Amino acid sequence: MAGATGRANLRFNEDNHGAVQLDYTFSLHNQLRGYVQVFSGYGESLIDYDHEVNSLGIGLMLSNWL
Repeated sequence: MAGATGRANLRFNEDNHGAVQLDYTFSLHNQLRGYVQVFSGYGESLIDYDHEVNSLGIGLMLSNWL
């Protein structure tokens, strides 16, 4: 399963502090899934809202517990 998120303001100039995030999940075993996230832009967290960040995250998801 894949997902994408994009943000931009309406001022299309060099001060446009937008962002792009791509997410991908894939099955590993029964209820265990892998997760990959790529982020590029401003505002990934409140700490770095005014700094440009490029990051890659990987992890595990537990799904369908109930």
